[in-house]
Amino acid sequence: MKESEELKSSRAAYLEKLKKYGAISMPASAHYTAGYNDGSAILHDVADLCEEAERQLIEVTKQRDDLLAACIKTLDENGHLADGDNCTLIDLVRAIARVKESK
Repeated sequence: MKESEELKSSRAAYLEKLKKYGAISMPASAHYTAGYNDGSAILHDVADLCEEAERQLIEVTKQRDDLLAACIKTLDENGHLADGDNCTLIDLVRAIARVKESK
């Protein structure tokens, strides 16, 4: 699956925050020795990342649902073009079936 630029950017931001707190290339027992007495700053940044990931997931889900609705409407209006294995809209028929199976 090809990654979007937004996903690559989010991953890079996450890794940068891990590096900032010394969480990369350190044993788990040493994570809090990187200048922090507690994990509150780390937890705050992780919470921010989680909120951003949730926002992105909601947006992608909305986009998927919008596209699915448009495809279903197209098939409803043009069903006569989707009546066989070698038809004009077979790719839409198959894609919709896969999406519905995965829900």
